[in-house]
Amino acid sequence: MQLLKIFFFLFISCINRNSSEVITSPVVSKSISEQTEKIKISSSDTVFIEQNALIVKKNNRIRTYKNLVINAMALTTSLEIIDKNNFFLIYEYNASTTKVKDIYKYTYKDRLFLTFKETIKLYQDETGSKRLYFNQLEIDDQEFDVLESLGDTIQVSYQKSQLKDLIRLYDYKGKRIGDIVYRFSGFDRFVESPLSYSNDSIEYLDIKDVEKLNNTSYFLEQSGDFHEAVFLLEKIIKKYPKRIVAYLNLADTYWGLKNKTKAKNYYRQYIELIKESRIENKIPERVLERLKY
Repeated sequence: MQLLKIFFFLFISCINRNSSEVITSPVVSKSISEQTEKIKISSSDTVFIEQNALIVKKNNRIRTYKNLVINAMALTTSLEIIDKNNFFLIYEYNASTTKVKDIYKYTYKDRLFLTFKETIKLYQDETGSKRLYFNQLEIDDQEFDVLESLGDTIQVSYQKSQLKDLIRLYDYKGKRIGDIVYRFSGFDRFVESPLSYSNDSIEYLDIKDVEKLNNTSYFLEQSGDFHEAVFLLEKIIKKYPKRIVAYLNLADTYWGLKNKTKAKNYYRQYIELIKESRIENKIPERVLERLKY
C-alpha cells in the first residue's frame, strides 16, 4: 500500500536544549501558507488541511472539522492519506528529551470514525508503544484535548530502541488483547511510522485475548476499517482455525472490500464449521444471499 504524504509544520523555537539530549529525525517542513495544498483521491473525494481545519469531501459532500489540527509550540500535525476512505492524523511532540508520536487512524464513509490511537515514545536509547482500538467512535466536533486524553492511563513499557519493536494492543475498555512484534527496531519504527501491514514489516502477532481481539475486529469492520480488521482476523484464524465467528467476520470484511471471491470462500468455510457444530439454523440470511452472487 502506497501512502501519499503531506506535512504541515510550524516550528517555534523558544527553549534552549542541550544537543546531547535531543534525538532528531528527518522532517519536511511547510509554512502555514502552504497548508492549502490538497491531496486528491478521486474526482469527488478529497482530504486536506486548510487554515488549521481538516476538510473531508466525499460524494460531493463536504465536512469541516475545526478542532483536529494543531500547530503550536513543540507540537506539529501531519496528514497521511491511505486511500479514499482512510487516513492518519499524526501529532509529533518535539519539545523535550522524550519524543512522542500520537497516530490517529480515521475512516470516513458517510461519517468520520476514529478506529485507533497509537502512541510511540522515544527516550534516549529506549522506545515504548501502545495502540488503543475504539468501538465505532464517531468524530463530530471533539476538541483535540479530548482525543489527546484517550488512553492516557495506559502506560507504555520501554525497551532498547535497537531491538525489534513491540507494540501492545488494547481494546476500547483498555484491556490488553495482543502484541505486535515488528521486523524493525523501535527507533526505525518511530521514524517511519505509520507503517502498512505487510509480511515485510510484521514479525508476528501474539494474541492475548482471542475473544476481545475478535470483537475489536468486528467493530473495525463495522466502522469501515476493513484492512485493519482483515489483518487481525487472518491472524486469529491462523492460530484458532476452529473459531467459527472469525470466519463470518472475515467474510463480511472482504465483502466490504468488494473482494467477493475471498468473501465467498470464507462464507463457505464458515458454513462448513457451522454444520460440524450442528447449529445450521444460526446461519445469517445475508450469508446465503451473498453466496448466490
